[in-house]
Amino acid sequence: MDKKEVQKELVVKLSLVLTIGKGTGPNLNTLLGFWGIGLGIFNKEWGKYIEGLPLYFKGNLNIFYYVDRSISLMFDFYSLSFLFRLCSYSSNVKVKGPGGFILKPIVLLKLSKFLEVVLLKFGNLNVNNLKQAYGTLSSMGISIVNDYIKC
Repeated sequence: MDKKEVQKELVVKLSLVLTIGKGTGPNLNTLLGFWGIGLGIFNKEWGKYIEGLPLYFKGNLNIFYYVDRSISLMFDFYSLSFLFRLCSYSSNVKVKGPGGFILKPIVLLKLSKFLEVVLLKFGNLNVNNLKQAYGTLSSMGISIVNDYIKC
């Protein structure tokens, strides 16, 4: 007897942009309760996705709710450039110019944050992944700085 894959009938698909670990945004209990989705089921599934992710991490969460009262989640991670912009910060450096030193604005990213984003995006720190991430970073005009240097 062949196993036939039973396709579940979809009741609703919700799409939310969430920041992990933050209490901002819509009240999920109210939103999910409106569609009959139990918060306990959601928390169990959601816990699998956010385990090990930093608190500032943002993403697009798609919630699929089916007739048999089951749910499935799909969390879309953002691009490298978005993650680098999220972790970078602006600073000023002194550059020798006509009539003395002038302050020039630059965008910096700490080395530890760079490695964290690469590890989060690719799952490992092999040379090809680091090269790709560094290429993205340099094309954005962001410079890497060691963590112990205060800028």
